[in-house]
Amino acid sequence: MKTSFFVCLGAVLFASTVAQAELSPPRISLFEQALEVDADETVVRGQNPGPVLMPPVESTTVYQPPAYAPNSVLMDQNVTGGVPYQQSYPEPVPYDPWSTGNGNALNPYGTTPGGGLNGPQPYRFNQWTDRLDYFYVSSAATSNPAIGNFQVQGIDLNKDYPILMPGNWVLTPSFDYGGRFLSGPIGNLTNSSLPGNVHRFGLGLKLATPMTYGWGLEASIEPWLATDFGGPVNSQSYLFDGQVAALWQMSPQVMWVLGVSYWDRVDKIVLPNAGVVWTPNDYWEFRLVFPKSRISAFLGAPFGVPTWAYALGEYHVEAYQIDSLNPPNSQTEVQFSDWRLVGGLRWETPKFTTFWEGGWVFDRKVKFAQYGGNFNIDTGFITRVGVRF
Repeated sequence: MKTSFFVCLGAVLFASTVAQAELSPPRISLFEQALEVDADETVVRGQNPGPVLMPPVESTTVYQPPAYAPNSVLMDQNVTGGVPYQQSYPEPVPYDPWSTGNGNALNPYGTTPGGGLNGPQPYRFNQWTDRLDYFYVSSAATSNPAIGNFQVQGIDLNKDYPILMPGNWVLTPSFDYGGRFLSGPIGNLTNSSLPGNVHRFGLGLKLATPMTYGWGLEASIEPWLATDFGGPVNSQSYLFDGQVAALWQMSPQVMWVLGVSYWDRVDKIVLPNAGVVWTPNDYWEFRLVFPKSRISAFLGAPFGVPTWAYALGEYHVEAYQIDSLNPPNSQTEVQFSDWRLVGGLRWETPKFTTFWEGGWVFDRKVKFAQYGGNFNIDTGFITRVGVRF
């Protein structure tokens, strides 16, 4: 009797141990642990074409997440994220230039990376995601007419609050501020003087649908108040931007974008918002989408910090209401347009993403709605640094 009891007890303990082992998660590296989010957060891998379980939702349905996030690829390429990611591979990657050979946080990648370019990004639901940038453009001469030199520096602040909606739609309210601090030109004779500073405030709303049979939709609207506060605020200070695009995940590596953007400036600008995002592997990404394209390459993880190099090309236009010198006490609208080509480095940690970039800004034009003389600005050097958190 006593022998039978101990035999039964041993069998129960053995079965319990086996069941627990089967339910236990696979061993993960220190770096993977650092990428994990809190239990009340939701993980979406922005470029991962595979299904993702999204808690909490109305049910435990496995669904296809948006392949783009409003703050990642389509709506704002300044906010990105990702490291090559694998499930659980304890051996180091032989060709990682920063490998220590022990599979720890300095070499977090397994033998077979996979699962998508982006890590637990880009959505952090029901909490603020912030971006702060500073840029500087060197002094350059003006032409047509030549009225002195022009220099600009500025700051940009963005705050997003992604919300998971019923049906797995994602709604993202946002707040934007941009300050521009101008030096020159002095063009009183041609009525082309600019104020010392201008400011813009925006309240945006972005919407992304879940991908259905490889198809999705994204749209955003954002009204702006843009002025130098040099006089009464009128209709010229109220601007409106909007864009919409259809997304087609043709394959796990290829995503097509077809849409349109509207920018309310001195010129009412309608642009294609179109192109392709190609991720041939976890170490290269080609976001060839107009009006802002970028090519990124993963360099490794020195000191445990994933590092990317990238080249970026962009068409950029801003506009502001300003106080006019002639006639006095009148307001006009001024538009700044240019093309930018820069290269940079991006460093990513679980909580922060930082970057530095530098390059050239060219084909620069200043255009007035009225009460001003248009002029051009020579090519200048631009540098920008920023943090996302």
